Amino acid sequence: RQVKAIDLTDPGAPKLAATYATGKNPEGIAFLDARFMVVAAANADSLSLIDRVTAEVTEIPLEIDPAALHGQEPSAPAFDEAASRLYVALGGENAVLAFDVDLGKTPPTLARKGRFGTGFWPSGVVVRAGGDLVVTTLRGHGGGPIPMPFDLGDNDIGERMKGSVALVPAPSSADLTAGDAQVTMDNDVGHVPGAPAVDCPEGAADFPIPTTNDGKSPVIDHIFFILRENKNFDSLLGDMPGADGEPT
Repeated sequence: RQVKAIDLTDPGAPKLAATYATGKNPEGIAFLDARFMVVAAANADSLSLIDRVTAEVTEIPLEIDPAALHGQEPSAPAFDEAASRLYVALGGENAVLAFDVDLGKTPPTLARKGRFGTGFWPSGVVVRAGGDLVVTTLRGHGGGPIPMPFDLGDNDIGERMKGSVALVPAPSSADLTAGDAQVTMDNDVGHVPGAPAVDCPEGAADFPIPTTNDGKSPVIDHIFFILRENKNFDSLLGDMPGADGEPT
């Protein structure tokens, strides 16, 4: 939750010049001018606008609706100085978000302009002369679930997860408005035909969570635990009282 500035005036004796607070997991920096910089905080779903003169930090949330689900994962900001526009890669949305920046105000204001879609998990944005963008992704197009086991050292998954590089013409306001609607539709997987739905029957007191220990539930047949990648039951739930797990 910090960015540290290192003074390299004397390369042989670098020293800590300043420490700035940020949102959780700062991943990328873009300088708006000699005074202000923006830090993308991936696990806070926000930007930290930092005044390097006063050390004041302004948190800028990325989600318009505060009740919306988290997981945008902003990682790489890039500033188009000529157009005064800030771009931010959103890994969790497969999109790039654009803001118009007003440097005439202190601190600068960021006005959301819209998004455009990218490949799987955008990881970097570079602004070229003229406003065109280069966007890199970490995971290419993705391959979806693979219903087969792999031995240690098998590289099939690695072959499926190659990234990509895209050249994007400088987006207009209309492009960003249309792209915003497209990204919203693409990410609304719950409304895709065939998507599973959860029904909560009227009067079913043990759905979705059982509220009684009086034997087997008449409603629930199976319970699935969905864990984060590279985690297991013990690492997340092993310390719960009564759990059949290893708390260490």
